[in-house]
Amino acid sequence: MADWKDFWRPDPDVAERLRRDFLSSCSSAAAALHAADVLLLITGAGFSADSGLAVYDDVANVGAYRRRGLTYQDLCVPGWIEDEPELFYGFWGQCFNDYRDSGPHGGYGIAAGWRDDKNSGTAAKEIRRKLAVEEVRRNETNVPTALTAGKEPYEGAGHAGAFFHFTSNVDAHSFDAFEAHEIRECHGNVELWQCSRYQCGGGRGQIWRAPLDHRFVVDTETMTAPEDPEDPGWAGGRNGTPTNTTAEGNDQETEGGDGGRASIGHTRGTPRGEPLRFMRGGTNGWA
Repeated sequence: MADWKDFWRPDPDVAERLRRDFLSSCSSAAAALHAADVLLLITGAGFSADSGLAVYDDVANVGAYRRRGLTYQDLCVPGWIEDEPELFYGFWGQCFNDYRDSGPHGGYGIAAGWRDDKNSGTAAKEIRRKLAVEEVRRNETNVPTALTAGKEPYEGAGHAGAFFHFTSNVDAHSFDAFEAHEIRECHGNVELWQCSRYQCGGGRGQIWRAPLDHRFVVDTETMTAPEDPEDPGWAGGRNGTPTNTTAEGNDQETEGGDGGRASIGHTRGTPRGEPLRFMRGGTNGWA
């Protein structure tokens, strides 16, 4: 059976042409960006790689998961929160820590500059005018309920102009560079949490932000974390310091065969400076 990744690989002759025409293709792309009135930036996992974060192929390439035969696809199954919550919180908790620790790469700043350029034109003004009219119409027809009124996890006031960012990444790094109303995350992000049982929400704060000083405490030998936030294993509660999160502190098996690539708990980027500076207000804290 062919590897599914072969679907994305170009034929050899196409690959050779792409390499040969690389510089001219970059020039054509730059000219198109400059001439465009509106820019839609679409990013996925590859965009996070330059921040030192793991791509899908490598994120679960650590000893704890290899010993259990678990892949990234296996770990993303929501049922773990019921079947083995320690594994669920270990995986997503370490992802959370990795994303919080690693700073966005320079491409975010470059894209923010493109955003500023596009938003200085007449197209941006016309788009915002139309969105404002639509917002008024929508507010007149929609009646807020107890579940929707004033319960947003962060503020999204304002209207995108001639720039918008659509991403499948869950690291929330976009909020370090772009305004909240300029971002659409089709998979959400690890900064927002929701109770898995409806009754625990009771109509109050069903979705909330993780506190800015929060870290998960993860045992990287087993890649597990306690389900109970009051468990002494959390080393001081929700704001404890995780253990064994560096490559040097983990067992040797976690690094074998990865070729130095990033994996969960082993990021390769620079420290994050001012996280989530455009994710303002909202419900910040555990419900």
